[in-house]
Amino acid sequence: MRTSGARLDEVIHPMHKALVLVEALAKESVDAGRALEGSGLRECDLTNPAARMSARQLLTVCRNAMSLTSDPVFAIRAGRRVHATHLGFFGFALICSETQRVALECVSRYRALSTPIIGVDFREEDGRCVLEYFDSLDLEDDLFRFVLDFQLGIGVTLLQDQNGEGFAVDAIRVCYPESTDTGEREGLLEAPIEFECGENALVWDARWLDRPQPYANSLTSVLVREACERMLAGVQAETGTAGVVARMLVEEPGRFPGIEEISARLHMTSRTLRRKLQAEGTAYASILASVRKDLAIRYLRTTRMKTAEIAESLGFSDVASFRQAFRKWTGRLPSDYRARGRVTSSGRSELAESG
Repeated sequence: MRTSGARLDEVIHPMHKALVLVEALAKESVDAGRALEGSGLRECDLTNPAARMSARQLLTVCRNAMSLTSDPVFAIRAGRRVHATHLGFFGFALICSETQRVALECVSRYRALSTPIIGVDFREEDGRCVLEYFDSLDLEDDLFRFVLDFQLGIGVTLLQDQNGEGFAVDAIRVCYPESTDTGEREGLLEAPIEFECGENALVWDARWLDRPQPYANSLTSVLVREACERMLAGVQAETGTAGVVARMLVEEPGRFPGIEEISARLHMTSRTLRRKLQAEGTAYASILASVRKDLAIRYLRTTRMKTAEIAESLGFSDVASFRQAFRKWTGRLPSDYRARGRVTSSGRSELAESG
């Protein structure tokens, strides 16, 4: 799993992280106007569910915080305030996942919904989990360190939210040198810090990966993932290369052009297209699956097409393959999306076809 930060100027992100930083500064008697200066954001935007910001605007708030606080561990302290519930549907997708491994798959799939301003990579090595953070936006050194500290605080809090009592990070690795506030840093992060390492990372016991999470709920997980998929589709439809590819696929349902054809129509090689999509945290196969899933749900809910007809229109060789894919996408059967007791044109009630 490797995901990069957001594109800097796409105004598509909710206000969660900016609000946390402004609230943390308010505890130091810094008013919101100063915290938001130069960002183009207003105080009223922070609590408006419909308001959106860009990664650049969030980074401006980070720079302001750096200059407005004298607390060297402010970013960690602010990050520790970010619980799963601060991150909307993305946060709920993490805590109601069956296991930590499944939650990490959600991070890979839906991280674009959390205003990512730092790159993330996950790996298992020698019985340990390593969640590495890297600079994917070419930030100046002091800003990257602030963003890193903020993300380390968020990461520890989210892992504790997901795994409950008894979970602990074993170690935290950072590239920067040790300072006089080490004790306070380790206290806030609840783990020993290893300085001047070759990477920035959270490290913990891999045995947690497949343990049931305390707040796991299969039904809620399906519903929350559906919401995340809709939000992700909206983001992709509005932005970048992924949005262009999604629109091209939707234009031709039933005859989905392959990556070679799409790259040719975009006047680039398929290798370049794959690289651009990877930089946006996605891939052609993921976009195609999302488009097919959305079309399938639309057909099931709004048309009288038989399941076999829907399967054929979406490019499946048979109904069984479609049902298998649909269950993988949604955790449910096609029949679960059929409108029950549908009323026909003659006014008589009609049970929907079983999926």
